[in-house]
Amino acid sequence: MEFEIIKGETSIIVRVKVKVRKLARDKKEQCTTPAVLEHLRDNNIEVGKLRKRGYVNNYASPPQSEDDWVFDKPIAPPAKKTKKKATHGRRPPRKTTKKDSTGEDKLLGVEGSTRVPVAAQETLPGKSN
Repeated sequence: MEFEIIKGETSIIVRVKVKVRKLARDKKEQCTTPAVLEHLRDNNIEVGKLRKRGYVNNYASPPQSEDDWVFDKPIAPPAKKTKKKATHGRRPPRKTTKKDSTGEDKLLGVEGSTRVPVAAQETLPGKSN
């Protein structure tokens, strides 16, 4: 198989030729789009979108011994804009109230202790502690 690469202004043309079979023992050859892409990749040639697909073989009747594949030239991707990452709103800290400096518990009226002494607890009728 012979590959000929023609670079134009807007396209890349790949012309593929295979030898025509004259005898039955001659080698069968075919070339499809994946083989053309592999050849381009091996030669470090980047291509864009495929415009014209070709097919080459030497064993069909009549044989197609030469055909072209037409690709667009690759276009550089536009520069990506970086998006500012959205920040999660944080909840403001809760305001705490200061304890009374006297140390007296206003609800129970007990000074310095937050626990109710066992003797001050009432027992409810019907319940035993």
